[in-house]
Amino acid sequence: MFQQEWEKYQSSNNLSILLAFSRDGPADEEKTYVQDIISREGSRIYEKLFGQNGVLYISGSSGKMPQGVKASIVEIISTQKGVTKEEAAQIQAELERQGRWRQETW
Repeated sequence: MFQQEWEKYQSSNNLSILLAFSRDGPADEEKTYVQDIISREGSRIYEKLFGQNGVLYISGSSGKMPQGVKASIVEIISTQKGVTKEEAAQIQAELERQGRWRQETW
């Protein structure tokens, strides 16, 4: 859906899309979860959020995924900013208060 629009946003560098389909593929393959991709792309995500004043949108299952994503982001903030996990959690909470952390889970 909206392939051309998504490609336009990506090519103008206004949007970065990182996808994880943990339920797709053969059962014997290792699953890739959202938090895995976030951890792998940590410096890029940090730059988008804090260097470019970006917004993080999370969509998917309301099970363990949202907490896993939050933990990954807190770890990235802690590592990149050189702050404690508690301070990083406060920074993440501020993203939510600013409306720069958007989550749609079901």
